[in-house]
Amino acid sequence: MKRVLSFCAALALVAPSALGQAAGKRPHFSEVIKAQFASWDSDNDGTLSPAEVDKACVDPALTGSAAAAAAAIKRIVRSEKFELPPLTLEYLGTARPLRPARASPGLDSDREDSTEHTTRPDGQDMPSPADSLPGRIARPASPVPDFHGRFVQCLTRIEKTDRDLFKSERGVTIDHCHQGPLGDCFLVAPLGGLAKRNPAAFKDMITPLTGVEGYNVKFGNGRTVRVSPLTDAEIAISSTTGDKGGQDGLWLAVLEKAYGSLRREDNPARHEMESATDAIAKGGSSAGVIQMLTGHRTERIVLKRARKGWIPEEFDRNKRRIAPAAGTVPMEPAGDVDVLASKVRAGVKAAMDAGRLVATGTGQEHQPPGISGKHAYAVIGYDAPEDTLTLWNPHGNTFKPKGEPGRAAGYPTKAGIFAIPVKDFVRVFIGVTIETDKPVGRARP
Repeated sequence: MKRVLSFCAALALVAPSALGQAAGKRPHFSEVIKAQFASWDSDNDGTLSPAEVDKACVDPALTGSAAAAAAAIKRIVRSEKFELPPLTLEYLGTARPLRPARASPGLDSDREDSTEHTTRPDGQDMPSPADSLPGRIARPASPVPDFHGRFVQCLTRIEKTDRDLFKSERGVTIDHCHQGPLGDCFLVAPLGGLAKRNPAAFKDMITPLTGVEGYNVKFGNGRTVRVSPLTDAEIAISSTTGDKGGQDGLWLAVLEKAYGSLRREDNPARHEMESATDAIAKGGSSAGVIQMLTGHRTERIVLKRARKGWIPEEFDRNKRRIAPAAGTVPMEPAGDVDVLASKVRAGVKAAMDAGRLVATGTGQEHQPPGISGKHAYAVIGYDAPEDTLTLWNPHGNTFKPKGEPGRAAGYPTKAGIFAIPVKDFVRVFIGVTIETDKPVGRARP
C-alpha cells in the first residue's frame, strides 16, 4: 500500500500535459484518479469515504479535470443506483464502464435517476429514493457505473460554464434552464416560475460581495445567507442555464447553494455534510420554496391520494416496508373530477392574474409519455378559451408525442414547456400549490 500511495503522490505532481491534457486532449478518468487519490485519501486507509469525496468537491483549489473526477464520484455515489464496492484506487483506476440502462423517453440524460422528488398532497416532503418508505421506486443496479462518462459530462460543464452571475444581454429566462443531478425539482420549479413572472427579481435577490468573494442572497421572506464562491466540482453537480449549459451565468447554481446552506443552518444534525448541495438532494417541498421566495403563504388543492386503507405488505429483513414498483400503488381522485377541475381553473386563474407562483407535481404511478413521475413542475399560464394549463418541466426536455396529444401519447413539449387540458391535468397531477397574498413568518427551507 505504501508503494501505491507513494506512486500516487508522485503522479499528483506531474504536469497536466502528462495526464493527456496537452493540446486540448482530455485525460481519462482513471488517469486523474491515479494522480489525485493519495491527496484525497486523507486518513490513508486506501479507500475514499463519502466525507473525503465531499471534502474534495468543496475544495476551491481543486479545478478542471481533478474537480470533474471528484464530481463524477460524488454523482455516482449520491445517485444510489449502483451497488458499489469500497472506493479503492484499484477499483476506481481500473474499472471500465458498463453504461446503465437507457433513460426513459423524454427524460434528461444528465439525471442520476428517473426517480424525482416533489411534495405529498399535504405539502410535506416526499421521501427520497434512499428512504425505505412507501413511494420508493426500486431500480436495478448496474454492476459497473460509467465513471468516465460522468467525468466527461462534469468536465464539459466546468469548461463551458460562464462564471458571470448574470448575462446582461440575455437576462434571466427559464427557456434554457435545466435541473442538474441534485434531484431538487421542488426548488428549481418555483425558481423557473419566478423567472417567468419577474426575471428582475433575481438581481435584487443575489448581490455579489464587494471586495469579498461570494454572494449575499436575500430571499423574499427576509432571510439572508452568505454563499461562498462555487467550486468547479459544485458547478459540475448543479443545475445549468443556457442552451449549451452554463451560458447564462451562475445565478441558478448560486441559489441552489444558498437554499442548501439555509437547510443546514436550520437543521445541522440532519444535514451534517461538507456540501450545501447535499442538503437539497433528498427532496423537499415546493410550498416551502415558494414561501421562501415570496414571503407569502401558500394554499393547496389536493387532486389525488392513495387509496384509503392501502399499505404495502412486503418487508425487508429489518422489518421495514418495501416500497412497491412504479404503477402498483392504487391512487384515486380526491373528489369529483369536474369539481376539482373547477377549483383548479379558479385558483390558477386568480394566481396568474395576480402574478403569483404556482407549482404542481406528479405521484409515483405511471405517467403519460414525456411526463416524469415523482417530479415537480411550475404552472406558468392558464388559457381560458382553450381550457389548458401551461406547465414547465425543470428538466427543460423536448418531447414529441407519437400519436394524438393526450394522456395516452403525451403532450408536445419544447424546452420543458407544454400545454395540458385542465381535465387531463387533474387526472395526472396530484395537487396544486398556490402562492397567496398572506404574509408568512420565518419559513424553513
